[in-house]
Amino acid sequence: MTYPMEPGSSFKTFNLDYLLTNLGGNAGAAKRLVGMYLNNQPALLSSLDQGISNADLRAIKQAVHDIRGSCVLFSANACLVLARRIEDGLRQVAAEEVPSGGVLGDDLMADCLSLRQAVVAMGEELRTVLAVDLPGTD
Repeated sequence: MTYPMEPGSSFKTFNLDYLLTNLGGNAGAAKRLVGMYLNNQPALLSSLDQGISNADLRAIKQAVHDIRGSCVLFSANACLVLARRIEDGLRQVAAEEVPSGGVLGDDLMADCLSLRQAVVAMGEELRTVLAVDLPGTD
């Protein structure tokens, strides 16, 4: 049987080989981690959405930090690049400099929205890992 998402397959948003290597090739553990992440993904996105809608830089910073942690686990480079860029931007902007009325800078807003899209795309691809039997699954 051919596994459409077996190690070595091409993913756009994350690196299955990286995850499996870090888990000693244990596909069962990889699937469990993917499942845990997918269960937590709605909360991550909700936190980011709330931070954006409230122009709450501290909430955005925490949400991006949490997202980045997951991105590192899955070697999701597009998410990592965006998360780091947002974190760098947040370091340059003090919370009191956000204009009243909750308007974020255009670049920060665009990066946050792009990160959200990248996280959603990663989740969609990660679901494919759960849908197949990978060699080594226990």
